[in-house]
Amino acid sequence: MAQTLNARELQYGNKSVTMRAMRIRIQEYIREDGSNPYKSWFDRLDPQAAAKVAVATLRLEMGNTSNVK
Repeated sequence: MAQTLNARELQYGNKSVTMRAMRIRIQEYIREDGSNPYKSWFDRLDPQAAAKVAVATLRLEMGNTSNVK
């Protein structure tokens, strides 16, 4: 039985993969006194760790949750 694929569905051999666009909006928590605990933590990271966190955050915003459950 032939099946028509929509724009978000791809065919790989005998397998079909459905792609879903997913964006996650990440917001930083700002306390009532204006302090930002995330920024305080992030600013104390060494450059290599900060880069890894920034990349992970960007990927999460793009919908790549990796192995997060």
